[in-house]
Amino acid sequence: MPTILMQQSPSRSFTGLPMTCRAPPPELREGLPTDPVLADPKGMKQGANSSGSHGYTGPKPPLGDPAHHYHFQIFALDVPTLGLEPGSKRDAVLKAMDGHDLAEAHIVGTYERKTASK
Repeated sequence: MPTILMQQSPSRSFTGLPMTCRAPPPELREGLPTDPVLADPKGMKQGANSSGSHGYTGPKPPLGDPAHHYHFQIFALDVPTLGLEPGSKRDAVLKAMDGHDLAEAHIVGTYERKTASK
C-alpha cells in the first residue's frame, strides 16, 4: 500500500498531505477534493494537514520569503491498510507504518511567491 506524505522543510512543521491508498494513483490531479475519503483514486484516505483540514493545501510561502522547500515522500508498505481513520495526523501515520515499509522515495521541490495570489 502506498502512503504519501508532504512537509515543508524539516525545520518547519507544516504538514500538507498525509494520505494512504491501496494502489498508487498514476498522478494526483490538480484540484483534488478535500473529502476525507476519495472516490478517485478509489478509497484514498486523506489525513489532517497542519491547518486541521483534509487534503493538500498547496504551497503558499509568505511574500518576500526566499524559496521554501517542500518534501514529498512515498512509501511502499507490506500491509493492505494501516487501520487509520481519515483525518489521522502525520505522526500517527508514521507510527502505524513503523516496521512495514518496504521502500521509500523522496523528492524536494522549491517554491516562492513573487506576487500575491488571488
